[in-house]
Amino acid sequence: ELEDHLLELFEVNHRPTPTFGLTWRTPTSGKLVYSCDTEPISAVWERAESANLLIHECNTFEISEQSGHSTLSQLLPLCRRVRCPVVLVHLSPSENEAAVRHMLEVEFGGRVSLGQDHLRLEVGNV
Repeated sequence: ELEDHLLELFEVNHRPTPTFGLTWRTPTSGKLVYSCDTEPISAVWERAESANLLIHECNTFEISEQSGHSTLSQLLPLCRRVRCPVVLVHLSPSENEAAVRHMLEVEFGGRVSLGQDHLRLEVGNV
């Protein structure tokens, strides 16, 4: 705890390397959840249910699972469950990116989006 900021580190699943997610809570901006490199796990999504913003790792748009990482097909059902905005990061370059951006816009109306280099967000105004 640092003045009115509360930081929580929690374990995520990035086998075999130990990795942590982060929850950052402030009285003015609300709650940010950041997943880091991980497979989809309940520890992230439970925290996101009361969050103002979730930033989640999405290593690939492909269907095949990758140990220690999340794929778009794994994340979509989870994104439907939470109400907060979700930004997907840690993306590998893909020729399908424009199609994925369009699909996310149609399905989620901008609530779920792809991150990009130098993206700046204000948690309370997302």
